[in-house]
Amino acid sequence: MAKSIRSKAKRNFRSKKREEGVYAAAEAARLHRLNAKLVAVASEDKEARESRKEDVEEVDMPGWCWFATLGLMDAADITFESMHALAGGEESELPDRFWRNGLKRQISLS
Repeated sequence: MAKSIRSKAKRNFRSKKREEGVYAAAEAARLHRLNAKLVAVASEDKEARESRKEDVEEVDMPGWCWFATLGLMDAADITFESMHALAGGEESELPDRFWRNGLKRQISLS
């Protein structure tokens, strides 16, 4: 009559199979295979990261250098003083050729 999984006898029998039976051996083999794969992937990743660090030189570029990269300013016009003027300093500190892109109008609107 007690055929439900709520049956304590069925639960006990299943737990014994998991711990001692064929299922336990299969589960242990599965865990061993997965662990071996994980160790292999982790060691490959570590070696790849180390080789990438050696290959790539990181250039620490401040954010205002992107003005020249994006073509908003000439590289010759990027100085500390001109960046100060962009941040709200005096407009007279900026060279006239700086304003050829219409940035003066954009700054004055904000």
